[in-house]
Amino acid sequence: MILYLSNRLVQAVEIRDKKTVFVCQDMAPEGSIINGIVTDEEMFLAWIKQFITENKLPHKECSLVINSTQLNSRVLELPKIGNKELKKMIAREFADSRTENTVYTYHVLETTSGGKMQRIFAVAAEREFLEGYIRLFAQAGVEIISIEPAIANFVRRFMGTPEICKNNCIVQILDGQEIISILFVKGVYLYSQRNRIFSEDDQKALGGEAGAVVERLLQFATSQHVEDPVSTLFLCGQNQMELKNVIEENKNFTQQIFPRIYRDDKMRVKKRTGSKENVDFVYPMGGAQKTDKYADFVRQLKQESPKNVKRRETMEIIFPVVLSLAICLLITAVMGGIYLAQDSELKKMERGMQDSSVADNRASFELAQASIDSMEKKMEEAGVLWDQVMSYPTFHSSVNQVLQSCAGDRVKVEVRSFNRDSGTLALSATSGDVREVSEFVERLTQQEIFESVEYTGYTLVSGQDNYNIYVVCALAAGAGRGEAAQ
Repeated sequence: MILYLSNRLVQAVEIRDKKTVFVCQDMAPEGSIINGIVTDEEMFLAWIKQFITENKLPHKECSLVINSTQLNSRVLELPKIGNKELKKMIAREFADSRTENTVYTYHVLETTSGGKMQRIFAVAAEREFLEGYIRLFAQAGVEIISIEPAIANFVRRFMGTPEICKNNCIVQILDGQEIISILFVKGVYLYSQRNRIFSEDDQKALGGEAGAVVERLLQFATSQHVEDPVSTLFLCGQNQMELKNVIEENKNFTQQIFPRIYRDDKMRVKKRTGSKENVDFVYPMGGAQKTDKYADFVRQLKQESPKNVKRRETMEIIFPVVLSLAICLLITAVMGGIYLAQDSELKKMERGMQDSSVADNRASFELAQASIDSMEKKMEEAGVLWDQVMSYPTFHSSVNQVLQSCAGDRVKVEVRSFNRDSGTLALSATSGDVREVSEFVERLTQQEIFESVEYTGYTLVSGQDNYNIYVVCALAAGAGRGEAAQ
């Protein structure tokens, strides 16, 4: 079951036999849910229990589609990298609003720059906001397995629609006192607006408000140098037929618009009275499509739970230790086997020396003993050599982490070269703020892993308003070796 929550209108979609779709909808009590936020839990909980029971909806595996400004969405262009690194980059893009309890989801819109970059639709939400829904529906006996933002649901739904695929168009979705407008260019999401409606009961005034939003989106498309004109307007949601007639009569458009109604008359709605009628628009139908595993908030809540985070951190600490121990045990086993073989041979020779009939083999025994002594000496020399090797510093991810920590958000730093013999790092660093130069160098000098830091000044890059910083660091003895050995 897929359940759509926004303001008062609540829709539930149940897919049976992968073909038959049953849609149930009703209006929640006034004041119980506003902008996707349950404002009166007691009232809403009693109503949702009754809604699910009277419509015979399943209590297991329920997916929520929530339309709320509490879910902050952005379109980002980032490199094609692994999920772990990508989520770190997404978090940095939300740095102006994130907290320690912010959870992120994303799905890929398209691949750009010859497959090296990608445009993604990322959404951020607070853990408490999401877990509040899970707790509330658990009280109603409903299992929530997925939570998705409505705008992400709409984008995925329309990008898979033949009428929109590869076309330039605007989709307007009416939802109570709100209208959501989405601009698609060549069938790919580009921009959206969420606007409050002040003329919900006046169709003519509502048409004017919707038309004004369309004008703004057309101006945005022009500012983004969209080549082909935006020639189609799709109207969806409540009262779409009446709104279509009003907009067609509106003469204020700067260019010709051809409004069309995106609807599916095969959808059936089962009212609480038992009657069936057509639905103008089924809001959460995008949830019926297969989603990316990184687009679900419930999955991210589980993965980013304190328990799982602590487990991963523990494994990151334990795994290198266990690996090092396994390697040591393997080396010990090999050396032990060699030692036992040599010891067995030695004892065999000793027994032969005690037999007068093999007295002539004493010379062979002494030769074997000398061989063992030589091997033990070589092992000692190898141990000394190993200690000397391990005293040399090496460049490892831990060293890079220290550099990035010293750089912070305002300084970009890269390692240009590393001299293994001398343990020196040549850094390439840039900053747009000259005050950050000395602070960056000062932070470097305070790190224990650096034996010395040579700062030779900085220069202003002409035309870029950036300062190149010249720094050479000498690693301390053994720096980076603990992690490298693991």
